Amino acid sequence: MATTRTPGITVLADGRRFIDKRFLGVRIGLRVGAVTQAQAEERLHIEITRVQCDLARKEHARPTFTDRRALSRAVAQ
Repeated sequence: MATTRTPGITVLADGRRFIDKRFLGVRIGLRVGAVTQAQAEERLHIEITRVQCDLARKEHARPTFTDRRALSRAVAQ
């Protein structure tokens, strides 16, 4: 496996590219296939944006019933 100029993108022996990166504690792992370096970088950028959106959405999510029950038990003790 050869590395590329972008951390997280490697070139396999048969010329296909593979994305294996950890971003903000979330693993991004994709087999992107026989694409150019620019296409692989664009796909990595799309996945990083997706992770950022998911984390932002979870940050502002309403607590679930289980979360509230655990909190009420902790306060009662």
